[in-house]
Amino acid sequence: MKMQNSAEFNISSQMMMDDFSLKMEDKTKFAGAILSNKAEINLYDNARLEMFGKTLGSRSGDEDSAVMVSLHWFVNNLKIKAEDDAFGRNFD
Repeated sequence: MKMQNSAEFNISSQMMMDDFSLKMEDKTKFAGAILSNKAEINLYDNARLEMFGKTLGSRSGDEDSAVMVSLHWFVNNLKIKAEDDAFGRNFD
């Protein structure tokens, strides 16, 4: 999934898939629950992600003041690369 130009995407329940890929840029917003085996997430240019759900392994690249908030996102293997004022928070 690719989002740009201030787009917003909200999931009221959850999405289930084997592999989830998300690229967000240009002040986009995504909120929802994802259940997947793998997740690859890239955030750029003030993108905001609020992620819930569960995944076995995830890679994330956050740049240029991007924000990732994962209130209840369970990940067995997580790799994050953050640059240029990126912000992330996990409350669990």
